[in-house]
Amino acid sequence: MNIQYGKLLLAVLLVILVLPPVVADEPTASPSTEESTVGEHKSKANKMIVALGGSIDECIGCNWPNDTPDGASNQIGIETPMNVSIRYGQNKSLTTYSKVTFVEEKDGFVRRVTISPLANLVKFQEAVKSVRDFGGNLNIDSDESLEVKLRELEKKSPSNDPFGTETFKQVVDGSIEMFVEIKPHVSGDGWFVNISLMDLSRYDTE
Repeated sequence: MNIQYGKLLLAVLLVILVLPPVVADEPTASPSTEESTVGEHKSKANKMIVALGGSIDECIGCNWPNDTPDGASNQIGIETPMNVSIRYGQNKSLTTYSKVTFVEEKDGFVRRVTISPLANLVKFQEAVKSVRDFGGNLNIDSDESLEVKLRELEKKSPSNDPFGTETFKQVVDGSIEMFVEIKPHVSGDGWFVNISLMDLSRYDTE
């Protein structure tokens, strides 16, 4: 083996070792499912598919512990940014980017999904806009009470209090409760948003 060929072979081996493995695409929603998209991240490497009120066994991207007592609720948290597809109501689905995601189950069914739709800290008004965008894709942007609340927030001068969180609830599709938190970061560098969707058809709000 000459020196040039040996160098070429070494270079090929290094490329094989360094390149990441090819990741197969995750399953997508059925064509019959009505789906909206909110700030979907360009990367498809990480994705969760979860159905509110559905079995945890059908959740893609959820790894549940096996030691949860019967009747107790259990929650997992995923700090990896990802696209989260949430199925709810009658064949509806919403796909959104989430920086941090929490999924809560009880009795083997998904009770609540909490997402953080902003990749970075933003100004208060931008945080409010992200909630408006999310609500619009849930088809509740025309809801009068939600519109009144968002307009109040858009006109509001945000507090410098690190505990000055803005919160409100909204019922979606008759069976889903949306709980919104617009929170200042403790660093004072900006605001972030948490949005929880809870299944009301199987569970109450306790």
